[in-house]
Amino acid sequence: MIRFWFYIVYRSLLVVAMGLSIYYGDILNGLLSVITLAITFIPSILERRFNVVYPSEFEMVVMVFIFLSIILGSVLSFYDRINWWDLFMHTLSGILIALTGFSLVYILNRSSWSKIQLSRAFVALFSFCFAVTLGAIWEIFEFSMDQLLGWNMQRSGLNDTMSDLIVDSIGALIVSSAGYIYLKGNIKAFERIEKRFSREHKERTSSKEG
Repeated sequence: MIRFWFYIVYRSLLVVAMGLSIYYGDILNGLLSVITLAITFIPSILERRFNVVYPSEFEMVVMVFIFLSIILGSVLSFYDRINWWDLFMHTLSGILIALTGFSLVYILNRSSWSKIQLSRAFVALFSFCFAVTLGAIWEIFEFSMDQLLGWNMQRSGLNDTMSDLIVDSIGALIVSSAGYIYLKGNIKAFERIEKRFSREHKERTSSKEG
C-alpha cells in the first residue's frame, strides 16, 4: 500500500514537472521528466519478466535519488543554483549504489534458495567496485553528451569529473567498509530485509508454479 501511494505521488510530481517544462519551452528538461517517468515502470516490468523481487524500501530510495538528481538537479536547476549539489548527489550515489550492490550480494549469499557463497571481503570489495564502476560509466556518459550534443554536464571539465569520481569512491568506501564490519560482527541490520526478500521470492515462485 505504501509503495502504491508513493508511486502515485511520485508520478504526479513528474507529470507536473513535465508540464511546466513544456509550458516554458524547456524541451530538454521536459524530455528528462519523461525519461524519469518511464524509469518508474522498470522495477515492475523486471519483476514480471524475470520473476525477481526487490525490496520496496530500496526501490523507493532509488526513485527518491533519481528525483533529487533529475527533477531538482536538472529541471529546477539545483546544480546551477547550489554549488555543492553536484558533489552531494555524487556522494549520495556512491553510497546508494554501493549499498544496493552489497545488499544484493548479501541476500544471495544468505538465502537458502541461492547456491552462492562468497567471503566477507569479496562482498565488500564487490560493493565498492560496483559503485565506482557505475560512477565512471556516468562520467563517460556526461563527456559523450557534452561532445556530441553540446551540453554542459561536466561544467568545469576535468576538475568536475575527478571531483565526482573521488566523492563516488568515498561514498562507496564508507558503505563497503561498514558492510565488511557488519558481516564480521554478525550485526542484524539486514535481517528484516533479507527475510522479506526470501519470503516474497518464495511467494512469487509458488504463484508462478501454481
